[in-house]
Amino acid sequence: MDTHPQLAILDEFKIAIDKLPVTIPEVKKEAEQLYADLEADQSATEQQVHDALVKIGKQVYPHRKATKELMEKYAQEGAEAAASHMDEYKELVAKWSEEQQKIEAEITELRELADKDAQWTETITDKVNVIEEGWSVVEHDPDLYKIKKDIEYWKGKLGMPN
Repeated sequence: MDTHPQLAILDEFKIAIDKLPVTIPEVKKEAEQLYADLEADQSATEQQVHDALVKIGKQVYPHRKATKELMEKYAQEGAEAAASHMDEYKELVAKWSEEQQKIEAEITELRELADKDAQWTETITDKVNVIEEGWSVVEHDPDLYKIKKDIEYWKGKLGMPN
């Protein structure tokens, strides 16, 4: 088989899959299927792989953040003890799901700014793509504060009120 034209981003997707939390096996199964489909499709575009990576990353984000928070809180007790705090884990997943929704709303607002001036469409769209890659485990997490600052910057650049 020839080398896949999207090998680099597929490799990132594979790394992300390998790092998925064990608490969500159904998401890992979905991710593995998406990966297999994209890897088999030589005509798959970079955007299609990006979209799959973002889709899985959004599902994983609250679980990954909740696991990290629990592990930090109960580091002295070890992984087994942290695993025994399932109620707290569920509360943390809910907390991080809310944070994710806020981040997604800000990303949507930033994406909409790309349509305001053709001169900046590509630049803003590229910025949105980089932020969205943060949903995976292979890039930095999307940061609500930074996204708000990006929106503030672009609104100013586009002559819009903040």
